[in-house]
Order: sequence, then C-alpha cells, then structure tokens
Amino acid sequence: MRKFGIWLLIALLGLGMGLPARAEVPPLYLTATQAEISDSDPFYDSELDIARAVWDEAGIAVYEQDPERFITGTYIIVEADGQREKAVCVALRANDGAETCYAVTVLLSSGEVALVDAFVPGERYAELQEAKGSALFWSLEDAALYHHLFMHFTDDVTCPAVPEEGDMPREEAVRRVKEIIAEGSGATEADLQALLMTAFFSEPWNTEPDNPYNTRYWSVCFVQPLHGTGGRYEEQYAVNISSPDGSVLMYYDLSEDGPANG
Repeated sequence: MRKFGIWLLIALLGLGMGLPARAEVPPLYLTATQAEISDSDPFYDSELDIARAVWDEAGIAVYEQDPERFITGTYIIVEADGQREKAVCVALRANDGAETCYAVTVLLSSGEVALVDAFVPGERYAELQEAKGSALFWSLEDAALYHHLFMHFTDDVTCPAVPEEGDMPREEAVRRVKEIIAEGSGATEADLQALLMTAFFSEPWNTEPDNPYNTRYWSVCFVQPLHGTGGRYEEQYAVNISSPDGSVLMYYDLSEDGPANG
C-alpha cells in the first residue's frame, strides 16, 4: 500500500499541477529557520492575543469549536530590519472545511507584527517550489519547517521531521533501501546512480495506534525528470522504512519491468 504525505505527492507532481496562480511567497519565509520555544522571550504566550486582534480587525472569525485543531504556532528565526530575530507564526483555519488559512507572524522581542499572510496549503507549496526548487530536494530542515508553517491543516497522518538521537542515520537508511530495491527488482547500483535520489524523514501526526505509520520513518525515492514538463519528476522506486529498526513499511516499484508493489 502506498503511503506518502500530501506534501510529498505535491513535490512529485512538481509545478505542472494546474494550481491557480498566486502571488510570490513573502520573502520573510524564504530565509526563515526553525527556533526553540522559550518562556524567557518578552512576548512569549502573547502571540495568540496579538494575532486575534489582527484577525478581529480584518473581520476573520476564529473557529471556536475546536481551536487547538484550527490554530497553530510555529517558532522561527526571521530577518527583520537587517537582523535575525525570533518570531512565532500563528496560523488559523477560519472555519471547518475552508481552504484559505491566515497567518500572523509576531516578533517575540517587541510584539511587533512582522507579517500578515493568507494562503491555501497546496498552492503555497507550489509557490515555495517556484522560489526554492522542487521540494524533493529541500533539506530535511526546510521540509519540516514549511510543513509546520503551511500544511498543518491537511489530512496527512505523518509530517516531515528531522532525525534525532536514536533514529537511523540517513546513510544507513539509503544503504538499506538500496538493498531492498536490489532484492525486489534486481536493480543494480549503476541503475540507481542513473536516477536522482531524495530522502526524507517523517514522524506520526494524528494517527491511530494500529496504523503502521504510527512510527518515525525514512522515505527514500529514486526519480527521473520528465523532460519538457517544467520540473516534474516520475518515481521509479520508493521505499519507506521504520526508524530505528529498518522494517519495510512500503515498497513501490514503477520501473519498466517492476514487480507488484506492496
């Protein structure tokens, strides 16, 4: 059974998806990095009140029935007035089923609103790929950050993350996946070297206890460009393996003579 997050499917489809054209991604996001939460920041725990004031003034109603599901906060380091400052991006899905999300980024040193933004998750990912290249080749840090910022309100059961102590190292995951592909399809090292490789790490997100993806895991894909399609890629092989034990969660072979997939 195939199981990829929505963010990775968008990356594989690339920029030829037929998504509506939107404005460019605000530059503040393009240089942002993830930050640690600290209650010593002057405006720590005030960001939601500040964001609500912005939304109230704009006439955007906060969905109150399940606020923890529909309001998120991501701590980031941003460029502000030529300096790197800690901030928090508070994002809101205004009502159940709505596509458009709203975000307010607040500087934690001053309480100043650095950015007010509106986005549709899938469209924002297309915009980010216009600016930063295919998400297939983003760093693990960027993949995790942009998912937290813009894809929280999707139906993914897992989300991109960065490996921690005790997780399988990337090099070991790639070696194990190559072995799995060789055993399953007979592909050689030369066959795989002729393709482009991407490796992402994920962790559970709102998943049921008996779901096999209630674990941290690596997704390793081998893809080839689809020429003349504006940066789209086609999977040839993809494997998800659990971290740290290396058990196979998904094996997918789209090569010309590939066997059945599981």
